Amino acid sequence: MRSAAARAALSETEAKEALAAFGVPIVHDAVVDSADAARAAAERIGYPLVAKLVSPDVAHKT
Repeated sequence: MRSAAARAALSETEAKEALAAFGVPIVHDAVVDSADAARAAAERIGYPLVAKLVSPDVAHKT
């Protein structure tokens, strides 16, 4: 069972939206599921960029 604090925590997307609403600059991102989608997102976002794995099986490390 998740704690009350964990249930109240914002997702990364929600946190970025909240920060942007207050005028805090945020980085643009995209979650993609293919090489073609990654290329399209890269063109839209611009370069340089960073790619990270999103998987429930892999802990997020910065």
